[in-house]
Amino acid sequence: MSIILPCVDNYLRADVTQRPSRRTLPHENLDFMVEKELAILLAKEIDFELRLEQLKQDLEKFKAFSIRRAFKAIDYQNNKIIDEIAIRRFLKRAGHQPLKAELVSIMRRFDLDGDAKLSFTEFAEALTPIQPDIIENPFRHINMGNRRTKNDLTTNYDNLRGEMKSKIRAKNEQDMKTSFQAPLEY
Repeated sequence: MSIILPCVDNYLRADVTQRPSRRTLPHENLDFMVEKELAILLAKEIDFELRLEQLKQDLEKFKAFSIRRAFKAIDYQNNKIIDEIAIRRFLKRAGHQPLKAELVSIMRRFDLDGDAKLSFTEFAEALTPIQPDIIENPFRHINMGNRRTKNDLTTNYDNLRGEMKSKIRAKNEQDMKTSFQAPLEY
């Protein structure tokens, strides 16, 4: 449910969660546009997760990388926890001016117990690749059943996947070029 609902707009989130729902019978389907948008959202979520897994695997390949040292680099006050302030400071030192929504997004993904602080365990779990072979099989296809709109949805999904892959490839190339230009100073 959390990937479908907006995370930073509390009014919209409350409106959506408190809206009365209509009972759907087993033979009924979602409205075509709702189903299409949901399929696109889930496809983007899959691509995002695949990209994260690839980045985690790439990070582990660096001999100088360790999760403990990364945690200490962000936990500059040695509080044994990471909060939004520490993440903001770290990202600013790295040359990125984070928006509040970006910080909220990071905390929502990493903070497992919801206390607005990242312990070392939560941080390590967030940076450890989940499944080494997930990148090996990136060509998954959604199956929307034998409806006449299946081809439309599959075509849109395939187009979206192609666009996302080319953007990821371009971003990876850009990241590789910029990552070797100037080391971070701590």
